[in-house]
Amino acid sequence: APLHLRIAAMVLLFSSLTFVYLFLSSPAVVSAWSGSNSWAGATILAVAWAVGVGLLERGAAPGPRALMGWNISFVASLLIGLWLCRVEFPLTPGQVTVVNGMGSRMNSLPFYIAYLLSPVLLFNVQWVESVCAARRSRDFALPVILGMGLLVLVTILLIFTNAWGYVGPLGPPLRNRFYLPFAVAGLGTVLPLLVSFPLKHFSFSTGPGLSRPASIALVLAALAMVGAWVNTARPAIPAADRKELTILTYNMQQGSADGDTEGPGAGKRNYTAQLEFIRSVNADIIGLQESDTARPSGGNVNAPLYFAQKLGYHLYYGPSTVAGTFGTAILSRYPLENPRTFYTYSTVDEVGTAVAEIEVGGRRIAIFNNHPAGPPEVMHAHVDALVQEIGQYEHVISVGDYNFEQSEPYYAKLATVLKDSWLSLNPNGVGGLSSLSIEGGFSSFPLDMRDRIDHIFVSRSFGVAEAYYVPPPESETDHPAHWAKVQW
Repeated sequence: APLHLRIAAMVLLFSSLTFVYLFLSSPAVVSAWSGSNSWAGATILAVAWAVGVGLLERGAAPGPRALMGWNISFVASLLIGLWLCRVEFPLTPGQVTVVNGMGSRMNSLPFYIAYLLSPVLLFNVQWVESVCAARRSRDFALPVILGMGLLVLVTILLIFTNAWGYVGPLGPPLRNRFYLPFAVAGLGTVLPLLVSFPLKHFSFSTGPGLSRPASIALVLAALAMVGAWVNTARPAIPAADRKELTILTYNMQQGSADGDTEGPGAGKRNYTAQLEFIRSVNADIIGLQESDTARPSGGNVNAPLYFAQKLGYHLYYGPSTVAGTFGTAILSRYPLENPRTFYTYSTVDEVGTAVAEIEVGGRRIAIFNNHPAGPPEVMHAHVDALVQEIGQYEHVISVGDYNFEQSEPYYAKLATVLKDSWLSLNPNGVGGLSSLSIEGGFSSFPLDMRDRIDHIFVSRSFGVAEAYYVPPPESETDHPAHWAKVQW
């Protein structure tokens, strides 16, 4: 194989690995992109790859033209799905974009088709093996470096589409371009096959392989489907006649422990401890902020889904990962109706507010989960839109990391239509702290929270019976956890 074929082989190999890493490794992550069903995705993927392994075992290898067409169809399906999930962000402070929360079948269908077509990656690797057969390792030093460079480039591009406001002049062209890195990887699977023409440049060889790989693949597929089914949340039916709710707002900092940049806890994944903390509060409604973990920089983890599965709660992930927000997910003991996200004007970080409704105790209650960030015009645009949305409902619970204190004008705007649960019981901003003790109980002592930015606002139709903050490190994140009990 000449050098250009070896380079083509490594580009194809690493492009295929890119799709495994960024797309196929977790159907739960794709569900955060599109609102698709993660169990259905896992099932389609498992069956497709079991069939693909069976075809590979029997030597059913496509020719280069057919393989290129297969790759084009796979990449096109994925890109169409990502394009349908894009959000047309507001360009002025007065604009608001509202997106249906659960997506549509049209949004999910291209991803399901891409799952079905994804075994093409197996045959890509077989093409690579045919090119690389009987070659010395040192012949692939440069091709491997180039292939690895492509993988790194695509990963960094995907991160930059989210962090576009922090990378200088490179940022604006990458805003709202979540699909772009996948398009680059797609070119890496198609263009290398062009150099295989004419056909004399290579031929497929199946090699010895595993014994009965198709049977093993079928067993693994069955186990994957069973595992996905077992882990699917099945919320219990709560009492519909209750007259009180416990609400928790929790900035989970992408699952990190306490925000330390040094020491043994720096950068530690903390999902298990966060789950146990959330469980100890026993809230009926949970608003998660900075839950945008379903991306490479978050380890490709759908943390809100993990929490919902373990708690047995209903989930609305909130803004799609494709939109590039901080992530505002809503978990609830009660079924979430009419879920949606409204996007407001932004200049650096996209601002998406999750909304859903519940029926309990004879009331229809609207839940809002917020995480605005940016200069004053961005903060005012968010609060103005929130006040307008709140005006549609008689009963509202609005939680979040608002990034404003009680002394700021944004707070004053919201306080004209809702009341702050903390100040309802602690008018001077100083009150009792409910903290998990070493023994697992609760203790109280004074806590000054006049500079807090995590709030729970409720309609004046609610009475506030209790309100607490738990600061780090007991909160298992870098923000204080805040919860309140409301009654009517």
